Amino acid sequence: METPLTQLSSSHTSGAPGLSTTGRRVLALLTEALMLVLALAAVPVVVLLDTTVLGTHMSEHSLTELLQGMLIGLSALAFGWSAARISSSRGYLALVAGLFGWMFLRENDAVFDMIVHGFWQVPATAVLLTGVGIAWLHRHRVLPAFLAHAETRQSTYVFVGVILLVVFSRLFGTGALWQGVMGDAYHPTFKSAIQEGLELMSYVLIAYGALASYLTDYGTSRQDAH
Repeated sequence: METPLTQLSSSHTSGAPGLSTTGRRVLALLTEALMLVLALAAVPVVVLLDTTVLGTHMSEHSLTELLQGMLIGLSALAFGWSAARISSSRGYLALVAGLFGWMFLRENDAVFDMIVHGFWQVPATAVLLTGVGIAWLHRHRVLPAFLAHAETRQSTYVFVGVILLVVFSRLFGTGALWQGVMGDAYHPTFKSAIQEGLELMSYVLIAYGALASYLTDYGTSRQDAH
């Protein structure tokens, strides 16, 4: 199955002389791979800018944190907007939008801390409960919609990104691990750079998968077929 990027690439290469249909498909896949490589290669560049040029030391006001918030916010909007327009998948899409919306507000907790420390939990809980409530109203369609999306190629980026974010970045970015590796040379900034870099990579994958899924309607054609 082609992703939106390969479809877009195919449309641009369809008139290329000397290329067969197979050749255009291969070129489209290589174009998509290149775009993903560039997006992921930008992650260490951003971390380098934060640690050596901007001198933010991976704080809550760093470029890395800013991009993390933007990417998960974009992902939440993609699922949320789709929940409004795709009635057959509304419960599932609203549930994911609520989760990503919660994550977006958590990433921007420093903004809400200017009101009251920990205030981010109020809007974040409201957003999450809204998603859960909509999912409950459409509970009979949540599982079919989830399975329809899970069977698409685009969903893999979202799922892998979430697993990297929730599990791997936490384990690989623990201070105890790097204290054992570096010994007396250990510095907390090193641990923060590793963890925040992995989180940014995860958000890149989630955002790519969310936008690609948005352009293909989250596999609703599969759901209708069943």
